[in-house]
This record gives sequence, structure tokens and C-alpha cells, in this order.
Amino acid sequence: MSIPRNHHYISQVHIKKFFNRQNEIYLYNKSSRLFQTKKSSKRIFSEKDLNTKYENGVNDYTTIEQQLNQYYENDFESYYGHILRLITDKKVNTEVQKAIIYFARYGAIANFRNPTYKINLENIFFNALSPVMNNAVDGLKNSFYDYFNKRGDSKYLGGDDYLLLGNEIISKMGLIYFIIEVPEDKDDYFILPDFGAATHRKKINTYFNPDIEEIAYISLPLSSNIYIHFYSEKHPEGINTSGIKKLNSEQMYYINKHNLLLANDTVACENKQYLEDLTVRIYSNKDL
Repeated sequence: MSIPRNHHYISQVHIKKFFNRQNEIYLYNKSSRLFQTKKSSKRIFSEKDLNTKYENGVNDYTTIEQQLNQYYENDFESYYGHILRLITDKKVNTEVQKAIIYFARYGAIANFRNPTYKINLENIFFNALSPVMNNAVDGLKNSFYDYFNKRGDSKYLGGDDYLLLGNEIISKMGLIYFIIEVPEDKDDYFILPDFGAATHRKKINTYFNPDIEEIAYISLPLSSNIYIHFYSEKHPEGINTSGIKKLNSEQMYYINKHNLLLANDTVACENKQYLEDLTVRIYSNKDL
């Protein structure tokens, strides 16, 4: 039995929340300016060997994938149901509180899963150390270059413990307030950008180094009809209460415009016409 090596940087269970009732999703690629129609999430926001690790001469295709599945995907549907009930009955109970933390943690690690982030981090690391290593003794220099060049099927350095990472971020945020946004008009839709969720850093904890900034805000398009903003209680420009808000068409446009412009290259939407109209309005330069 073959081991799957097509790894998603946005979980398929999340991507499927942007499919329509005809089981279709529409993609817009900023580089090519082309639209695509997809009927499966299998090849959307994924990359071969994205999460493959190489340790002691052995390729490990499954460890990170299994961790993501266990802690960030298996319970996605269940917690999503609690968010839907919260929107309907406006009651915050223990299960809703767990769902908020679950999705905040999911959004917090989104950037770390992304291949653009991974390659940029690797380039920073390599460019910072290579001038020093070029003047090092041969043994040390060879070890440095072997670390980058001899890594089997692994495309990126190291292996991320996404459970530990997510828990640390949420712990440092402290108490979390949330704003859930839903479209007022049934013909408006949230788009899903290829970065999955956005984060913003602020100085929210006290350290010896006063310049350390940590994730204080998370912005997560959860589905075509639900958007969640998570704020640390310590965010200097944050909020001190949670709530649910309906967005009019202009507000929907603004948040989708922001995410399309921030996207590395691709965004997804359940409605083809809405996505086409959005891109035309944005790139007509009327609002740039």
C-alpha cells in the first residue's frame, strides 16, 4: 500500500467548507490571472512531501500528517457544528468555548504550515550562516552544507510539532475574545486565501528583551459564510467582549479584498460569479 505524499498546507476538511452544493469550488490564480473549477480538494493548497521529514537516513512521510489529522482535523466537523449553533442560538457554553480555542489554535499555526513561509525561513537561516560557515573548518562546513543538501525526500528543514506550537501560541495569548462575522446577503461569500489564516503580532508579554512580539490576533475565514477574529485579552488595540456581527456587501468586499491582496498566489470561493466580480473590482484599480 502506497503512502500518501501529497500534503495539504490548508486542511481538506477546511477547504471543503468553501465548496458549493454542486460540489464545486472556484480558484483564482493571481500570477496567471486565470480561473479554475475544481470538484475535489485533493490538489488544492497542497504540495508533494510538504510534511516529509528525513531523520537518520530515513524518510518519514506520516508523522506530521498524523499529528495534524489527530489534533487539527478529526474534530473539525464537530467543533464547526458548535459554531453554527452559537450563531443560531447566541449561547456560549463549554462546548462552544472549546470550539473557539480549537479554531484559534488551528488558525495560529496556518502560516507555519505554508510552503512560502517554510522556504523563506530556510533562506534566512542559510543566508545568515553561510558566510560564517564558508570560513569554518572543513568538517563543520561540510556538516552545514550536508544539513541543507542531504535530506532525502524532505523539501524543508526539520519537522514541526504543530501541537506544541499551537498550544504555546494560545497559552501566550491568554484569554481570547472573538468576533464571528456572517454575511447579511445570501449572495455574498467569504473567500479562502492560500495562507489559510492571518496573524498579527504585538508586545503582549513581558520579557528581558522588550522588543519581543507574539501572536495577538488571528483572522480565520472558516467557511463561505463564517469568519472568526480572535483577539488576545492583552492586545493593546483589541476588544474586551465577544460577539456575532453581520456584514453588509461593502464590508464583505473589504475583507475579501484584503485577503486576496495578501494571498501568495491563489484564492478559492464557492461562487464563480462572485469571485470574478471581486477580482474585476479590485484590479480595475478603483479601490487600490
